[in-house]
Amino acid sequence: MWSCPICSMPLRQTEGVFRCPANHCFDVSKHGYVHLLPSNRMHGKMPGDNKLMVQARRRFLQEGYYTPLADAVAACAVQYVREGDLLDIGCGEGYYTHHIEQALQSHETEVSCYGLDISKYAIEKAARSYPAIRFAVASAFRIPMASESCAGAINLFAPFCGEEIIRILKHGGYLIMAVPGTDHLWELKNALYDRPYRNEVKPFELKGLDLIHEQHMQYRMQLPQQQTIQDLFMMTPYYYKTGQEDQQKLLGYDTLDVTAEFHLLVYKRP
Repeated sequence: MWSCPICSMPLRQTEGVFRCPANHCFDVSKHGYVHLLPSNRMHGKMPGDNKLMVQARRRFLQEGYYTPLADAVAACAVQYVREGDLLDIGCGEGYYTHHIEQALQSHETEVSCYGLDISKYAIEKAARSYPAIRFAVASAFRIPMASESCAGAINLFAPFCGEEIIRILKHGGYLIMAVPGTDHLWELKNALYDRPYRNEVKPFELKGLDLIHEQHMQYRMQLPQQQTIQDLFMMTPYYYKTGQEDQQKLLGYDTLDVTAEFHLLVYKRP
């Protein structure tokens, strides 16, 4: 399924190397993933989430706080994608990808799952944890897959490039997407900032895709200890944007009840 990130020709794997007809080569790591992000497109030595952020997200997700969302996404995948290839764009350490793959297997679908992320740390963790899924270090803005090759795509809180998603989706293919609701993590922001703001939820219409399903989810998460609060904070965009002084405010909380709110959306390429 992977294509060359340099010339876009198909890649074929032989003896631990992916090679295209133009003889561009990409080694398969000892953990089974392939690095398909050319150095001139990395925009940094190690782009994406660092090792500490990946570990924090891993701990938080393994505690089950986002399991209701993972279950709902997997149910949509089972309902709409019955055969072909499914790509998780911005898959991180593979938590949702694995959840989806397990559901598809249990329903005996003929679907092969793939995942990509710009973070080498995240992809290495994913490949080590879930060897049955094919993972690659790659950009969501230049997906190393052929046009009209995927029956489905997943985009959960990840960078979004509509043109690329439409390009790789087959006609009649599906995009399953989750976006934060207005009050998502409101209590966490209230603890961090003097003037917290609610999330802006943009209109759900996407050019070139038909919205066929929308599901609203909202529930409370009881975070029982400081480590769990810090893990949640480190897996959000606020971690990048919050100054040291505001970050210190979280140290005053041993427990925190936080709202989780999502909009789960399914689109079809007509």
